[in-house]
Amino acid sequence: MKPRILEYLCCPACGGSFRTDDAANAHEIRDGTLICRACGTTYPIQRYVPRLAPEANYSDSWGKLWREAGAILRDSFTGLPFHRNALHGTYDESASELEDGRSPFGFGWPTDLTGERVLEIGPGTGNFTEHLAATGAELVCVDMSNAIDTLPEELLTRPNVNVVQGDITSGILGDARFDRLWVFQVLQHTPSPPATLKALRRLLRDGGELAFTSYKSLYNPWYYRLTKRIPDRLAWRAIAWAVPRLLPLKYSLQLRPRRLTTRLALALLEPVDPRDIYFRTRQGGMRDYVHGALWERTGDHDLLVKYVVINTFDRITPEYTNSADHETIERWTRDAGFATVETWGRGGVRARAIR
Repeated sequence: MKPRILEYLCCPACGGSFRTDDAANAHEIRDGTLICRACGTTYPIQRYVPRLAPEANYSDSWGKLWREAGAILRDSFTGLPFHRNALHGTYDESASELEDGRSPFGFGWPTDLTGERVLEIGPGTGNFTEHLAATGAELVCVDMSNAIDTLPEELLTRPNVNVVQGDITSGILGDARFDRLWVFQVLQHTPSPPATLKALRRLLRDGGELAFTSYKSLYNPWYYRLTKRIPDRLAWRAIAWAVPRLLPLKYSLQLRPRRLTTRLALALLEPVDPRDIYFRTRQGGMRDYVHGALWERTGDHDLLVKYVVINTFDRITPEYTNSADHETIERWTRDAGFATVETWGRGGVRARAIR
């Protein structure tokens, strides 16, 4: 932890400012304690990260997911510019393959943000963090889950990177501190997206930009009420065991004519790869996404199945999936007090709002 992060942080118990018990280290604190100057509450600093979140919270499934996934989605692992394109590229959902500079998300942020303060909410395993850090901005990354423990030490200790484990709706960050907020595939997994948007607006300076995404369609299939209640470790073990064994059966059924028995069997198998990534990739689609592009390049079946396992867990285990269409997202954002909002995207909602 860099001591200068203290100018951003507030005690979640009382809103007071912090001091640290390691005043001698002015550059980086690996392990130590934060102490609230007002109420005296203490919070640990572990592996460079101040821990301001409860040990158990609704984001636990994400912590489990990213700890299992590790680095395999990062561009630095895949050699593909998927996340870089989403951040810096041009929007294009018509591309048949992953092209440098074009993206199904395409937010078009500048590659040089020197002098700006950027907040990334929900960095997970650092898929965007490595690119945001490269812009030269003063970067603060906040995640409720222990997914941040998958961030490599090299990234945690970069001079412009500050990482915090905490809940941004609990008042851990001061008002109007940031020029830009990056919130990718997070909003729909919060208990109340409208309340989250109000909390995000508070963190932006006047004229600052919030970039975020959301699932578009309502997600409430027959199995979700059950699967989201399964403990995370058990859910991961079950999915990691069942998906590789049931994918071949589901794939073979998807290739057959849709008679009644086939439709019934596929309905029962819907929790196995609910987005049908395996089928669509094997049929030559999804080449504008990481798994499709890697399959096209390498034909690595085990890696494809690993991505399907990760995606299945991502889809069926979160405690909250509060999707909304473009009109609803725009209304929520305006009601949160943002001056302007624009949305785009067919496969989901991509949005940009200005305070």
